[in-house]
Amino acid sequence: MKIKNYFSLFKRKSFMIVMKIALLVWLWLIFQNLLSMEQSIAVEFVHGEHSHHVHQTNNNENFILSAIHNTINMHWFLMLIAMMLPLLFLSVEDVQKKNFKRKRKLSLILFFIGYIFFWTLIGILLSILTHYLNELLHNQIILACLIIVVLVLWQITPYKKISLNRCHLPANINPFGLQSGIDNFKFGIKKAWYCVGACWPFMWLCIAWMEPMMYIMPLFTLFLLVEQIQPKRREIWGFQYF
Repeated sequence: MKIKNYFSLFKRKSFMIVMKIALLVWLWLIFQNLLSMEQSIAVEFVHGEHSHHVHQTNNNENFILSAIHNTINMHWFLMLIAMMLPLLFLSVEDVQKKNFKRKRKLSLILFFIGYIFFWTLIGILLSILTHYLNELLHNQIILACLIIVVLVLWQITPYKKISLNRCHLPANINPFGLQSGIDNFKFGIKKAWYCVGACWPFMWLCIAWMEPMMYIMPLFTLFLLVEQIQPKRREIWGFQYF
């Protein structure tokens, strides 16, 4: 893909809207993190906790319920918006084109509900897996290195390329009646399914090692965006860039 084609994205209204929203959310997350760090310096850690990103379950607390609680919160949703929203501008355009003007806002809401719903289920599973590995390894650096190895290996699998190619599939939406809402919701889930296949190790790294990853999250998003808008790839083993 030529460089001028990347710059042409800035002329597309949908792309600029999602980029501005994602940037504002990311800046808010950074601000909240810096504020949390200042408070942690001013006050001693009474309970020995790092932050609300590093979750240590109590002995009497079910870690699965803890993973659900730690995933279904405002911080998770904001992180999802900051990291994944820029990848959805083509889908946003598709939903708008295939729905009547009077129903576009509702259609986009249903699409995003489906997308966030599926990603949240994956977030819970990744939180549970992170908990198990933390209990096993007792070292966040080792865990982060392990996830990076998984990330690199996943990049070379054909399943990664299959997911990237399926991200280009258009929405199949009936614009009439109740079926319109169902189709928009299903398209959100379908899009999330392929997004998960394309970039779940990146999200896992952000879940497991949130504080340092937060500052480079835009680089992840930029990499995933460039990766996703490329022409279709051969679904074989190996690196294919770009």
